[in-house]
Amino acid sequence: MDFDERSLQYEAVETLRFITSAVRYQADFVRFAVSAGIPKRQINRITGLARTTIDRMAYEPPRYAHPCDYCLHEHFQQLRHGETARSVGDSHGYMIYRFASKPEVVSQKLCDQHRDEECKWLSGQPSARWIWCPHMENTPSQIVYSLGGVRDDSESFRSFFGRFPEWEQRIAPLLEPINT
Repeated sequence: MDFDERSLQYEAVETLRFITSAVRYQADFVRFAVSAGIPKRQINRITGLARTTIDRMAYEPPRYAHPCDYCLHEHFQQLRHGETARSVGDSHGYMIYRFASKPEVVSQKLCDQHRDEECKWLSGQPSARWIWCPHMENTPSQIVYSLGGVRDDSESFRSFFGRFPEWEQRIAPLLEPINT
């Protein structure tokens, strides 16, 4: 492979763009790691961040509290493939869904565009049950994914969504097993 000066410069610029995008959400990732119980010593060892910086990030209010899960994934995939990455949209709530009697409930933070796409897709699935619920005021930016599939996160799910007004009528029934 021939590496001339121009291609090296291009590679350096693309790498800097990737790092800049990742660093933009660094405080959110540190907050998530601390809330998940990762010791600060381990976070320091992995990231190289000083413990005082980790403490500051862990307790400062989030600047990017609710990035869209799909936008984040697409953004980093585009950067990884050398494409121009579109911006990451802010999510406005959670799409929570389950298919028939599968033991898995999925929750994702989505922007309006991805919510609309997901709603169309789920509407075409006869066995899907789903709900869209907006963020509550002061909702932490916490990632809650799968329940009962690979691991059972039902307690974490319940502690996070249990205080939402939609809990009793619309969210809690998604956790109940379905007899088919």
